Amino acid sequence: MDYFKIKWYDNIYNKKIIIEKGMHMNEFEININGVDKIAHIVTRLELENTGIEYIYYNVDGEKNINDDYLLFASRIKVNEDGTEEIDEIENDEEKKIAFELFSTAFKNLKG
Repeated sequence: MDYFKIKWYDNIYNKKIIIEKGMHMNEFEININGVDKIAHIVTRLELENTGIEYIYYNVDGEKNINDDYLLFASRIKVNEDGTEEIDEIENDEEKKIAFELFSTAFKNLKG
């Protein structure tokens, strides 16, 4: 997977966003309804100087009725020792914001 970073300013939230695609780790295990599955990272978005970072991923076998993979978003939490954890976004308003950022970021990339 290629690695690149793109920085741009989001007019909605007035925050600089760093988009990272392809990382050293491109998949991880996730448990959905008691079943272990493999999640494949699509990208990560970080709102610079806020400590807020989202990770977007697809999960094996999780598709919509059109047989397209579903896109999931979670929040990245950085521990004191520098390790990262993926936390589920439980707040509906924050989920909405996370997906608005993703949508806006990739619309701007396609330009």
